[in-house]
Amino acid sequence: MCVCESRFNLSSDDNRVRVWRPRGERLNPAFALQRHIALPVGVMVWGANAYNTWSLLVLIRGTMASQRYVHYILQPHVLPLVQWLPRAISHQDNA
Repeated sequence: MCVCESRFNLSSDDNRVRVWRPRGERLNPAFALQRHIALPVGVMVWGANAYNTWSLLVLIRGTMASQRYVHYILQPHVLPLVQWLPRAISHQDNA
């Protein structure tokens, strides 16, 4: 069983700083960019698939700490799939 979560940005600003500068101008302040610190608009989605079955997609609100992951993802979604599949191995993608 493969378990994966992905973030989809709904805005063009992903808070990454991109700097284009000529060779040898690394420390030149003229090429410094101000960073936008607002959180990007987007959604985090979790899902799992195994053999010929898959889970429902789960929207993840806010940040996902380990205790929230166990309570909101593993217990209600992964355990029922694993119990249904004999000899299943859960593979956490992006771990």
